[in-house]
Amino acid sequence: MAVAFACNLFLALFSAYFWLFSITANSSQDDYVYRNLTSLTYCFALLVFTVTLNTAGFLMGVYSNLSPNKAEILVTMIISIIIFLAGNLVIRKQQLECTPLECYHAPRFIKIIFPFLWPITRKGKEELKVNAKLRADQLKKRAYHERKKLDPDFDIRQNKTSTNSSVGDLLRTAAVKLGRYDSDLSRYEARLEAEWLTIETMKGRSVDCLSKYMPLVLAEEVHRILLSDVNINDTS
Repeated sequence: MAVAFACNLFLALFSAYFWLFSITANSSQDDYVYRNLTSLTYCFALLVFTVTLNTAGFLMGVYSNLSPNKAEILVTMIISIIIFLAGNLVIRKQQLECTPLECYHAPRFIKIIFPFLWPITRKGKEELKVNAKLRADQLKKRAYHERKKLDPDFDIRQNKTSTNSSVGDLLRTAAVKLGRYDSDLSRYEARLEAEWLTIETMKGRSVDCLSKYMPLVLAEEVHRILLSDVNINDTS
């Protein structure tokens, strides 16, 4: 119980520090949680030790203080175990539903130490695997959207921009293919829009026609992209 008290005391102090620090630094850090994984892991370890030691110390205290009265010991033990198991079931449900991917890839020694927090049956393990895959897909989509916010040309760099989007996207795609990532294409886009030229109406234009609104090399690349798009559509 003395060791449990020490863990509980330092957990409260370090958690209070972490909480106060998060108030001042969280708003200016996009990846605050990732940068503080060490602190969170340490606090989590203290919490686990506190729960474990408190449970063991409580049972030892009940036995030592109520040892002459077996009925009282039995009743107290049963109620305490029910409360402990019910709390673990609630934590288990929350953990598997909120973080299935993390649970699926948890280290083996963690699963050995806390076997009651993980699925035991084959059906439960398969369900966890499916939920982990769904969670991975969600995180992948979220990371993609976050990356796209930071870099508007992310789709173009990944060759995911279709020529069916906008004239500006088409010009940026061509510029990226030519290695001109930082080129200002707004004036060429404005010239095309001033003539009411869209992607559909540009597909039948020659390189000489397109070069009136943009540099020749860029016009050649745009014409090549438009031509490939036409061939794909004809094939489909």
